[in-house]
Amino acid sequence: MSTHVVYIALGSNMPDSEARGLLRQAMRLMQACLGGTGRCSAAVATRAIGMDVACTFINQVAVFTTQLGATDVAACLKQIERRLGRRPSDKTDNVVRIDLDLLKVDDTIMRPLQMEWPHVAAAMAELDGGMQQ
Repeated sequence: MSTHVVYIALGSNMPDSEARGLLRQAMRLMQACLGGTGRCSAAVATRAIGMDVACTFINQVAVFTTQLGATDVAACLKQIERRLGRRPSDKTDNVVRIDLDLLKVDDTIMRPLQMEWPHVAAAMAELDGGMQQ
């Protein structure tokens, strides 16, 4: 079975301490679900992108080594979002408890626009530099 390197964006626009707690929970759940090793960038506060209201998100990027392919990783992320209270109406309600997006699998970019966001690019550079949080 082959091993894959996956990059995942994590975000929440809940109040700061709650958002950071949700990101920590998501990391623990991803570790269990993906069955591989993972590390994450520092969490940073950013302005919302693509939402109707101005709000702050706490964001970070995680990188995992896993034997799961893209489809199984994406399913794992959706399961974790639901477990942590994500609802289909969250983005239209402008309240996002947790958002997990698969950015990259090996050399395949899954979300090219997100990869260009400054906080995502900085987090990926941090992770590619071998820094751990």
